[in-house]
Amino acid sequence: MKLVLTYELPDRRKIQIQLLANQSVTIGKSDEAEHPIYLAAGLDDVHFRVATTDEECWLTNLALEFTSTWLNGSPVRENELHDGDQILAGGIVFHVMLSDGELTSATPPRRVVDAAPALSQSYQHRIGRCGLHEYHGD
Repeated sequence: MKLVLTYELPDRRKIQIQLLANQSVTIGKSDEAEHPIYLAAGLDDVHFRVATTDEECWLTNLALEFTSTWLNGSPVRENELHDGDQILAGGIVFHVMLSDGELTSATPPRRVVDAAPALSQSYQHRIGRCGLHEYHGD
């Protein structure tokens, strides 16, 4: 199973996180998360985890409050993800795209480290480790 999570930053840049089968990523607002979103004050330090297997994808709420992570409009502790699902955490909507085949995009993704060279070395390392991309598609 392959997963693409897409979300939008306050400056309207769209970000993609891509996971292949048997990978996972934690998302939060601090360096404790594998994918930190520093501008998202509503996120916990480590807010949620998304993990893939060969056949499934799962969302796990790691936030301190149960009602701080939502899946398709309902609070969630742990749930299987499906294509088209929406995760709401810390005021950010994450769109879920799942695929059994190759992940493709109409516009090839561009790494954020190329678009924002002022990012810290630590953040650039984390970006490369969890497949973070900026894209300029729809």
